[in-house]
Amino acid sequence: AYVKGSRGFDAEGAYQTMRAAAMDTTQPAGGRGGRDQVASYMQYGYVPAKPSNPGSSASLTIEYGQDDTALSNFAAALGHTSDATTLSTRLQGWQKLYDTTSGLLWAKNPDGSWAGTHGDGTLNSDDFDEANAQQSVWGPWYDMAGLEKVMGSKEALVTKLETFFENGKADYDGIDWSNPAQLGPTGEGTVRRYYRPGNEPSIHCPYLFALAGRPDLTQKWLPWVESEVYTAGPDGLPGNDDAGTMSAWLVESMLGFYAVPGTDQYVIGAPAFPKATIAVPGGSFTIEAPEISGTSVYVQSVMLNGKALATPVIHHGDFKAGGSLQFTMGPTPSTWGRGG
Repeated sequence: AYVKGSRGFDAEGAYQTMRAAAMDTTQPAGGRGGRDQVASYMQYGYVPAKPSNPGSSASLTIEYGQDDTALSNFAAALGHTSDATTLSTRLQGWQKLYDTTSGLLWAKNPDGSWAGTHGDGTLNSDDFDEANAQQSVWGPWYDMAGLEKVMGSKEALVTKLETFFENGKADYDGIDWSNPAQLGPTGEGTVRRYYRPGNEPSIHCPYLFALAGRPDLTQKWLPWVESEVYTAGPDGLPGNDDAGTMSAWLVESMLGFYAVPGTDQYVIGAPAFPKATIAVPGGSFTIEAPEISGTSVYVQSVMLNGKALATPVIHHGDFKAGGSLQFTMGPTPSTWGRGG
């Protein structure tokens, strides 16, 4: 909120409370909240596996990196440059959990040894929370350079991510949606081994293509999610709404962007409407894509407030004053935004 311009609160006081929870080696008087395993995270660079913590240590490591990203941005905005540097370095600790043999993340013991055998990465385990290894390897979106490094290259990352989506679609297509036994407790289908659009660990994944320099693949997969995974029926959400998370994802994605948590950034996807207008503090912000159709789903070029946009990322400040985002769409992939 602060990096997006909110100033009506004691920002320095809030920062110091958050800093203490995240960076003090001794337990602060107010406790650590969701950072309850941060002492070991600071010591090892990752949250070690049981019995040191109650479980889900790989997921905690990933999420603490997300938290460090947000807190680093907050620190930098307030002028705490040393803290910002420490946090932006610390968030790379997830890399210690990457196994080059399986190409996935797994839990480790305090001594650096693997906490268990690396079995089927499509099965849930104590290493993760509401996810498996196949889904969790994409969790560190905040360290794209690190993901590219451990996977060998940007091209290797994109290839692996394409396979993740292709396997996810195959799972989805294999579900008999008329059979209640196959729907599972949340109604999103019992088979969700790869991309899982109805749960937070996966919802950012279509936009990783754009962050890796292939926005055309983000544009390729969004229409499938928006038109098949989501529907207009009473079962039209991919699972429960999680306090509005899934609905918010759909609204933003159909407008043409995705808010990157803990930052002031939005990744550009592709709009689903020829025109939409958003009320903003400065008046209104209009998004136009007159050529959009069921086949014309690929972005050819984008103009932000009348100027050519070269990369698939915009910032909150681009919205606040009002303005426009103008898309030129076409039926085939283009090279727009591939330099990102």
